[in-house]
Amino acid sequence: MNDPSWSCEATLVAEPVSAPRARAFVCRNLVEHGLAYLVDPVRLVVSELATNAIVHSLGCFSVTISCTDRRVTVTVRHVPTQPRVPLQGRRTDLSGRSLKIVELISSDWGVVSDEPGSQTVWAAFDQRRRLLT
Repeated sequence: MNDPSWSCEATLVAEPVSAPRARAFVCRNLVEHGLAYLVDPVRLVVSELATNAIVHSLGCFSVTISCTDRRVTVTVRHVPTQPRVPLQGRRTDLSGRSLKIVELISSDWGVVSDEPGSQTVWAAFDQRRRLLT
């Protein structure tokens, strides 16, 4: 039986190898908690958020995945190298569309400025109820 509420966190170094590590971290936790049907959308979103943190952070970043009774939330927290304003990429841009992807795939998302200098981007996914057969 699934535990209705849980949370796990990983701290990763801001280097390219950390994007697949962040994806593996969320996938492992979703599968362990019986939420494999959320792997694809959550993995895509965490990939975008981790890549942003790798490109724009000082040193390390953290990835947290948590679940309440009806919602799975993934957060990526980092200290940006400089204050950033989220940009909406154009079709012809080679980058800048990650937050649009997050918006389209998640049920809700946002950006929070935390302690001095740190920033958390979060995305939420609705948890379906399993039908007993």
